[in-house]
Amino acid sequence: MRSSLPRSLIIVAVFSLLSFLLGFVKFGGASSIALDAFPSYFVAGFYGPLLGAPVAAVAHLLSAVSGGFPFSVPVHLFIACEQALWAYLFGAILRYSNNVWFLIVAIPAGIVCNGYVGPTLIGWVFPALEAPVSGLIPVLLVASAVNVVLAAAAILALRKTPLGHM
Repeated sequence: MRSSLPRSLIIVAVFSLLSFLLGFVKFGGASSIALDAFPSYFVAGFYGPLLGAPVAAVAHLLSAVSGGFPFSVPVHLFIACEQALWAYLFGAILRYSNNVWFLIVAIPAGIVCNGYVGPTLIGWVFPALEAPVSGLIPVLLVASAVNVVLAAAAILALRKTPLGHM
């Protein structure tokens, strides 16, 4: 689905705001693990990965700000880049084919990348954080599953409406 620049900016702005609001729905008491990724995965899968990636980065940064940056700012900038990559990957898998069966690949990819690969990379890049971040993996996997599955459900529901054919 092609978008004009103003329409693209509106999509990114609106869904970034939604991500900010959903960032207040926290998981497991962790201050930056939240429902903020759902809109970015939705945008990546519904409107395209190039729109979902910036929503994901902004969403993580807004969630981290609201949680008081529990890790340092450079760590959260790294995580924001990871989030953009994971949303892009999810959207790219879905864009590869409009077939609903591609969700069978995209959903686990989004969950594993966000819930396991991301924290593992953080531990490699920031070795002092390896232990605390690896301890968050179970909560991250659950949060990732909720975010990705909600996005997939919304994409499936909206593909059957006139919005899905714009």
